Amino acid sequence: MEHPPTKEELLATLVKKLVEDHCAPDAFLASILEREELGQTKLNNILAIPHPMSLMAFKSVVPVAVIPNGIDWGDGHLVKFVFLFSITKQDYTNTEYIYDLLLELMDQTDKQERILSDPSFEHFMSVIENLTVVSY
Repeated sequence: MEHPPTKEELLATLVKKLVEDHCAPDAFLASILEREELGQTKLNNILAIPHPMSLMAFKSVVPVAVIPNGIDWGDGHLVKFVFLFSITKQDYTNTEYIYDLLLELMDQTDKQERILSDPSFEHFMSVIENLTVVSY
């Protein structure tokens, strides 16, 4: 894309790959956009976790978009990390670790800056793998 993507364009791109890979149904994007209409899925001014209205995924995956310059999430604030939750009904109870990981990332601006300086998949994973998640 020549221009920075809109929230809707980014979500459509992420969902297209999920549908092509048979991880989610064709109705996945419509469900995510419906959920966004009900209320923002932005956790803070840097991270968003869009997800569908119901657990409809065929396979649990969490596509990630790292946008160093940010993307307007609909309220004028720029989100730099988007974690698209595509979770099956069977895996829903096991998602607590992912939430804990995201909360840890939200609290560590140094880790955020490291990822934003090199948003490659390999670098992202190396930073994420070194986060310490404390479960209670």
